[in-house]
Amino acid sequence: DLESHSCYGQAAVPGGISVNARGMARILSTGSDSITVEAGATWAEITDHLLPRGRTLPALPDYLPLSVGGTISVGGIGLTMGSEGLIADTVTSMTVVTGTGEVVTASKNRRSDLFRAALAGGGQVGVIV
Repeated sequence: DLESHSCYGQAAVPGGISVNARGMARILSTGSDSITVEAGATWAEITDHLLPRGRTLPALPDYLPLSVGGTISVGGIGLTMGSEGLIADTVTSMTVVTGTGEVVTASKNRRSDLFRAALAGGGQVGVIV
């Protein structure tokens, strides 16, 4: 089952498309203060991976079966938003496939224009993978 959760229908617009990223759901690496995952990984899977290691994320959505890519593409709200900001605020780097098919790694320091536009951009500038 594909699910969507966003404010005012951002995630599912008439005539829009939805991308099922469940085939891209690997947890790639866990660092001392970071984790690298594919966009289809769910917050539940990430939490299940981190908790046995005595770790958690600073911000999580209220509904953990949501995907990482989908959540950060609409900003990502949760109970810690008042202290930690949007979930998208915790992202340091991401890979985006643009409308022209270009695969781009973007961060605050590399392709920062795309990075800022894709975070909470509602999928309007590309697909977060």
